[in-house]
Amino acid sequence: MFCICNLKIEMKLIKIVWVILGMASLQACTTHLNKTIWVSGFTIQCLEDQKEECFYISTSDSLDTDYWERTNQTIEGFSLEEGMLTKIEVKSSDSSQSSLADYTFVKVVEKKEDTRISLNGNWILTTINEGVLNRMITLPTLEFNLKEMQITGNGGCNRYFGAVELLSLKKISLGAIGVTQMYCAHQHIEDEYFDALSNVDQYIVEGDELSLLDEEGKVILTYLKQ
Repeated sequence: MFCICNLKIEMKLIKIVWVILGMASLQACTTHLNKTIWVSGFTIQCLEDQKEECFYISTSDSLDTDYWERTNQTIEGFSLEEGMLTKIEVKSSDSSQSSLADYTFVKVVEKKEDTRISLNGNWILTTINEGVLNRMITLPTLEFNLKEMQITGNGGCNRYFGAVELLSLKKISLGAIGVTQMYCAHQHIEDEYFDALSNVDQYIVEGDELSLLDEEGKVILTYLKQ
């Protein structure tokens, strides 16, 4: 009788252990569906419907990544704080994690100022390829509109416009630049400006100064905030 009782107790203990292990396994599977993403401190126009606003996100854990993308999917329970770059944990009921359609906000992991906001607004050119410009002529200008992910400006004579295809914390990729076709008195300056603009790969903002760099990290254009 003593042995049978001990056997029953042992069987109950084994069942309890299996229940605990099962719950731990289930919890681990649920946690596996969670991931972290970076959300920019500004929203941008959606491609499908420009009246709607999309999040601009990076699915990398590190801010060193140069990959950012817009998404028109909502993150239930998350409120964007303008100007703040936020790393958040989200939960998905979709194990493939193929989209943000089923994501739910879990918690804020990290938050810091989104320095890209400082690009917004109007800039006036001060140097091209380290050469100082004659201020007696009409200087080229540059305007960033992060909401529309576009640049516009004046090359000194002709108006121009283009799309910002990628904007990380260091790198910038511009699409093809469209330019009006008026005759210009200082055509060589405008030609040099547009040539430099087509080679922009990186940027640095320090106070009211903006530097645009090429792929090798050489400063090719500098501006002052207007």
